Amino acid sequence: YLFAEPLHSAAVSRIEDVEAAATALSDEDTVLIAINVTRQRKHIDKRLDQILKQHMGELKRGRQVRNPKLSQARYRLSRAVLAQSLKKTFAVHDIRCAAAAQGRKISNWEVAALAKLDYQQREKLEAKLEGADERRVVSAIVARHAKDAKTMIENAAIGVFPK
Repeated sequence: YLFAEPLHSAAVSRIEDVEAAATALSDEDTVLIAINVTRQRKHIDKRLDQILKQHMGELKRGRQVRNPKLSQARYRLSRAVLAQSLKKTFAVHDIRCAAAAQGRKISNWEVAALAKLDYQQREKLEAKLEGADERRVVSAIVARHAKDAKTMIENAAIGVFPK
């Protein structure tokens, strides 16, 4: 579990013995709550909401992305990343390194073809790019991937990934 979060127990559970209560109290990510079940449900719900807001904060609307700074993984990521983006970035880097090892210079257009990168799916462009415009756009994107890969590798040496 180098980059993964540690396994968590159930989100909500019923505590039935002293040992389980002691374990829950010692865990920083757990709140132990006693509920008098003879009370009215609306009062219990209201108080539970207050307690959870106090310990969890206000929940934001929309898709929630876990903040990497709050990670409990052994090696934390410096920012949230998409695995597909990393795959493209390091595919470009690997192709360039392989070409350099063979002593040949390779164009960004060839790198895009070898990495099977498809940039025709860009929705911003109403008309398909052709010829020199297409080569220029693809070349700029491949150059950015190569620069990002180099930066990530350099920063990994000092313990920061990805950046």
